[in-house]
Amino acid sequence: MKEFIRKNVRPLCTIGLIVCLVLFISIALGITLGDVFENMIHVGKYNEETSYESGIPSYDNLEPEQKDELSQNEDKTGDSITYKEFISNPPEFDGEHMYVAVNRNRPFFTKDDKQVTDTFYVYSDLDSLGRTGVAIANVTKSSFPEGIRQGDLSTVTPSGWKQVDTKEMFNVLLTTDNGATDHYLFNRCHQIAWALGGSELGKENIFTGTLSCNLTMRLFEESIWDFLDTAKDDHVLYRVTPVFKGDELIPRGVLLEAYAVETKGLFIDFCQYVFNAQPGFEIDYTTGDVSLSLG
Repeated sequence: MKEFIRKNVRPLCTIGLIVCLVLFISIALGITLGDVFENMIHVGKYNEETSYESGIPSYDNLEPEQKDELSQNEDKTGDSITYKEFISNPPEFDGEHMYVAVNRNRPFFTKDDKQVTDTFYVYSDLDSLGRTGVAIANVTKSSFPEGIRQGDLSTVTPSGWKQVDTKEMFNVLLTTDNGATDHYLFNRCHQIAWALGGSELGKENIFTGTLSCNLTMRLFEESIWDFLDTAKDDHVLYRVTPVFKGDELIPRGVLLEAYAVETKGLFIDFCQYVFNAQPGFEIDYTTGDVSLSLG
């Protein structure tokens, strides 16, 4: 009996005393168990390879109804606004949600814009600070590239470019909902995606964007690609507007507008603002410097 107590009861008593001691200290310091677990998960600089979730699933992993909502959702609760009004006063990133519907999710295209059936790609010249401007295209299946990319994106240096290795600087890995991991915070983001026929290495088509921004844009780009893969002869009018604040070199976000021309907006008809941000981090949009968010 004594041997049984020594091997089984005493260890349990010891563990119980330790738990009680931890709880007593936590109560004294005003720390809850929820705080303890939250810090274990989210404080990357204290834990080996702690990861921040981008919260962006891959398009293929979305349910059919989610794909429909992504491509066409009037959002009747939103406010109507003009293109100029939005560009001059975009919303601020809330630290969590990577995109938001604009103008009730209705693009700002004119009636005449929506009737054009010619295929084209037009990019703005870089401004005096080397920043990209509005890019607009009327894309169709036949204008999509075949094969794989041949160019080297590393040869293009967009405004504000300064790569940040989150593992080296903060001991943090970036992860996505599909399980992929990365440790480079910034991407060279295409305004008109290469998969949609956009210029692969044209400096007028590339801006400094976060990993989460790039993945979020890809959701909407893939919804267009998916539609045109079926409606092969149709066109989607697509405009991407980078939104800068003052003389900052990295955009705070990008406004995406798309409209299926031949189907008069059926299946593809959206207006979404994607934040150029990375959950868990603070970005200096002028210098490209990055720090961990304390919020």
